[in-house]
Amino acid sequence: MDDFKTLAQSPHSLTVCGAPEGFDSLIFCDALRARGGVGLYIATDEARASAFAAAARFFALDLPVLRLLGWDCQPYDRISPSPRTAARRAGALHALAQRDATDTSPLLVISTVSGVIQRCAPKAALSGGGLSAKPGGVLDSEKLKQHLAENGYVRTATVTERGDYAVRGGVID
Repeated sequence: MDDFKTLAQSPHSLTVCGAPEGFDSLIFCDALRARGGVGLYIATDEARASAFAAAARFFALDLPVLRLLGWDCQPYDRISPSPRTAARRAGALHALAQRDATDTSPLLVISTVSGVIQRCAPKAALSGGGLSAKPGGVLDSEKLKQHLAENGYVRTATVTERGDYAVRGGVID
């Protein structure tokens, strides 16, 4: 137990490897709770990342978890990543960019090797690029229209494709 305390309280970066699957999640989550801050788990592939996330949910329901996905296509393919994957990755990066540097609350980030090595926009662009909307909340329609236009959405009379938006009175589709 003393070894774990020393490990968890070390101010230096910490690498955990070689632990059996499932047990690695327990060790990682306990150390993250003790240390605070952001903990990044890098899995070899998406299947291993999903298994680690499931174990983390079992061992540490109290820890917030972000999944930083890699693209679901190969580099230099002629196809783009799926919109769902791109949106989830952008959401995770936006959440990380919004986090205050002085925030010491624990946050578990789970990714894969390919998810970590992929380039991303600068922090300033990510932190200012999101828009938060919640059910029951109030959102300025002019601000929403400006945000959509700045992020590549096209205003049309009727929405027929992804990336379109339409305004009819007070309703934005």
